[in-house]
Amino acid sequence: MGFESWSDDCEILANGLPDEIGERLTSFIDQAGSLARSGNLTAAADALESARQILVSRNNFASHDNDIWVFVDIIGAIRCQSQEKTVPGAFQRFLDATPPTGMDQDLSPTQKAFWYGSPRAKVGGRLAW
Repeated sequence: MGFESWSDDCEILANGLPDEIGERLTSFIDQAGSLARSGNLTAAADALESARQILVSRNNFASHDNDIWVFVDIIGAIRCQSQEKTVPGAFQRFLDATPPTGMDQDLSPTQKAFWYGSPRAKVGGRLAW
């Protein structure tokens, strides 16, 4: 699994962002993949955090619910890049943020803070498929 595994996902996340911001977002995600391949999931988590901060600050996750699942796919793809057996806490935070899949389940306050920037955020935006 290489760059191609998340390049389409990066395009989805960058859709509607100014070119420069979309390029920064993609760069952080590519950097996370490279760091994971080199066996440094902690540094990969730092790069993913930079990408996540861009999206949270621009309300992407609040505006487009499916962007959360796209980012979750990227997290999984990047995790697969690493041969590390033990997941460091910095990266585990991303895995723990995965929303529940049940329709009647709500995000925890920690998950809301992760995806929306506030533990009391109103959940749900428009789907942009």
